[in-house]
Amino acid sequence: QPLADWRALEGFRCPPHALAEDAAFASYAKRIARVRETRYAKDGWFGFFERMHALRPFEDVLMDVYDNEREINRLADMLVEYELEELRLMCAAGVDAVQFGDDFGTARAMLFSPEVWRSFFKPRYRRLVQFAREQGKAVFFHTCGYAAPILEDLREIVRILRAPGGCPWDREQDHHSIRRNLLGEAYEDAEA
Repeated sequence: QPLADWRALEGFRCPPHALAEDAAFASYAKRIARVRETRYAKDGWFGFFERMHALRPFEDVLMDVYDNEREINRLADMLVEYELEELRLMCAAGVDAVQFGDDFGTARAMLFSPEVWRSFFKPRYRRLVQFAREQGKAVFFHTCGYAAPILEDLREIVRILRAPGGCPWDREQDHHSIRRNLLGEAYEDAEA
């Protein structure tokens, strides 16, 4: 893990996005256009917590977040900027929706107290979701494990999408209207 030692953070840079290359972006945009001819195009998996513990030992990330270390905040902000750029590229290519998600709980408890989650994660996720909303994209959010204490916070973030000035697509949906998209998602998963 490249950031097991915080001294490595000074020289750390996220890798270039594969879609940032013109040929890769053009190919991706064509693929999205083909998918959209018959199905709903959802892509992405934006989860900066998972990226943090891919770069740094899991237990260290937990303690760094709890201690609100300067370095973990810097890393989280770097990863959010990285994910925003990836999100910009996907939106420019024409996806209908984007997927966010991090696993914040075990089978019986959250990994972080609700207060820590609200101060560290929520503002960053709000920023990512807000950007997707401004692009008119639908948003899906996944989390595994026990997350009951923050469900209202997640609803609040998603409610942004249904609010006046929010995403027009999201405001029009109900459990009947998303049936076509659900089938498209199932086909997409089956192809993967």
